[in-house]
Amino acid sequence: DGAITTALILEMLCYYKQNPSEINLLLSTNDDNVSDSNVSLSRIFKIFNNTYQYKSSLKLSNNDDIPKVLDLCKNHGSVKKIENIDGIKIWFDDESWIMFRPSGTEHLLRIYAESDDKSLLDSKIKEYEELIKKSFPLE
Repeated sequence: DGAITTALILEMLCYYKQNPSEINLLLSTNDDNVSDSNVSLSRIFKIFNNTYQYKSSLKLSNNDDIPKVLDLCKNHGSVKKIENIDGIKIWFDDESWIMFRPSGTEHLLRIYAESDDKSLLDSKIKEYEELIKKSFPLE
């Protein structure tokens, strides 16, 4: 994953160094003096919104509890949509989600989340972790 990400970032940097005026179009600026020497990753990243990510895991005392935890989370609250691929991914809006995925080797429930709204991300992580901790014994 890291090597592919690095290659994509380098490809993007090369593209914008060859086409520096396109950054201005995306950023809605009119800098006539833009040149390939002005192109930097920090300038390119201004094109994108901030995205906040979270990764953690909970160690359950019993592997048999994992399907029950997934059902509990799936049926909790009001959500936009739920995907059932390799665990459950719960979408709160178009940009915010939390995913629960069982480990294949341990009594762990992996938790991943992403949002462009940090306060929403933090509140949903806290809400679901508290729900799990009050309902199931953890190690």
